[in-house]
Amino acid sequence: MKSIIIPASKSVTISDKFPNKSLNDETIIVGYDGQYTYSSFLFFDFSLIPNNIMLISSELVLFKCDNFFNDTSVFFDIYPLYDYFSSYSTYNNPPSIKHFIRKSLYPFTSKVAITSNITDITALWNKSIIENRGLAICGKKCKSIATFGSSKAKDKYLNPFIKINFDKKIEENNPKIVECPEKCCHCHSNKVDFVLKICNINTGQSDTGTIIDVQVEGTVQPFSVFVAIIEVVVTRASGKIDKYYQTDEYDNSLSDSPLLINKTYSIAIVPKLGTGDTTDMNFYGSYKA
Repeated sequence: MKSIIIPASKSVTISDKFPNKSLNDETIIVGYDGQYTYSSFLFFDFSLIPNNIMLISSELVLFKCDNFFNDTSVFFDIYPLYDYFSSYSTYNNPPSIKHFIRKSLYPFTSKVAITSNITDITALWNKSIIENRGLAICGKKCKSIATFGSSKAKDKYLNPFIKINFDKKIEENNPKIVECPEKCCHCHSNKVDFVLKICNINTGQSDTGTIIDVQVEGTVQPFSVFVAIIEVVVTRASGKIDKYYQTDEYDNSLSDSPLLINKTYSIAIVPKLGTGDTTDMNFYGSYKA
């Protein structure tokens, strides 16, 4: 497995404290100080990534500049952007956010470097399923502020970056579509039945691992938060069973309309699938009380 580091090439902070201008400094700010909110945007040039790689995993790495206390309850949200941003982006003129994909960043769990697994997002960029227009980091739900190094930090050790772990090129005749019988999960709650299906498994293989893309479709009810676990069970030809997981949370708590879910999760299987190995997909989930 190989790695590549992609530093942030652009960064901007916006705030309702300065609704008609952006903050374009050596640091970015995220959070809510009890009076004003701060959100930041980062862009990473993915043209640096070799073509046709098999992306294994990726993580966003930010370096803290203040507030080093330990608090595991505070988290920020990470979203991909619909729109490009610039120094003309402001609180009153922000880029649109793709809210259907959300990752979490816990800013006060480490003294220096904060990381977040964003494989879901970078896999979609790498496959051109969504266009890479950058990331938004928001923290409106907690009364905490954190400052991180920006792309403009003179101290290059403070520059944000994404670390990509990948494998060799996928062989031309290897990627294939495997049609999987539709699976449904009926998750009963005090609201209504939630149904979700898993289908269309797309596999790509390299020397060391296999990527399985699991498509998930369903509906989250209004004013609800649904927590999901996607499981891939691999039964090896030897009889050994390996289980691989990915978790997500579908937040529809602020809407009075159903939220349609149509997401693809890239799950890495290491070691790779071999002759006689079989796979099964399971979905588990429930509404938050």
